[in-house]
Amino acid sequence: MVDKTAIKDLENKILRHKNLYYQGKPEISDFEFDKLEEDLKKISPNSDVLSIVGASHFLDEKVQHDKKMLSLGKTYKLEELIKWSEEKAVLSTFKIDGSSCSLVYKNGKLEIAKTRGDGRYGENITKKILFISNVPKQITEVYTEIEVRGEVYCTEENFLKLSEIMVANGLEKPTSQRNIVAGLLGRKESIEYCEYLSFQAFEMFGYGAELKTEEDKFHYLQKLKFETPEFFINKNKKDFEDRLDEAKNFMSEGSYLIDGLVFSFNDLALH
Repeated sequence: MVDKTAIKDLENKILRHKNLYYQGKPEISDFEFDKLEEDLKKISPNSDVLSIVGASHFLDEKVQHDKKMLSLGKTYKLEELIKWSEEKAVLSTFKIDGSSCSLVYKNGKLEIAKTRGDGRYGENITKKILFISNVPKQITEVYTEIEVRGEVYCTEENFLKLSEIMVANGLEKPTSQRNIVAGLLGRKESIEYCEYLSFQAFEMFGYGAELKTEEDKFHYLQKLKFETPEFFINKNKKDFEDRLDEAKNFMSEGSYLIDGLVFSFNDLALH
């Protein structure tokens, strides 16, 4: 028998923590939040709450994406990762713990920047992205339209600087590097603080170059003057194990936050 009270309790917890996350004030970890969703899936797999993805339900100023920004598949098991790879060459990068962003360039100039939102609609954050120094405002290859996607984040060094400045100006002290990114991108005032944020690109659409591999794509993004995550080609179990160890070390010692690794087939034809 379905316990409707338990379902409602889980749904309310998920909605509450989603709202806190998009305010930049999360109270639980990603792993704990994933556990709540998994518990709800078990007792109510068709719950409407499970279909609510992204910030569009919690923020205003929606803008439509030409191509949906989808979520990544997840696994916490090395065996599942190896099985998925099917012994093909796989490119890996650190999964930056920040806020996903879409940059649209028209005739070589930055036209609009959007948050991921629910994948179909995001928030227009162009005026905030303009403050981020390592986001190219123009690109060297002029296309009618090209879209670049990546992650906005805050380094530990800039977080400490920004915390001091915000407190000195009478604002609430941010609680973490991750929170400050969501908080700044959602602010209506003092948007100049966004200059302390950074951006790394990992995807693009609309390019005219002949690219065959994911590695080619990253090199092309670098040619366009975008910073990209450091990437590696993984070909066997030992490569995967080494990469996971590197990620664990970076989580404790790195200059910015990551919350895992992203793996994709190096052969673009497989995408």
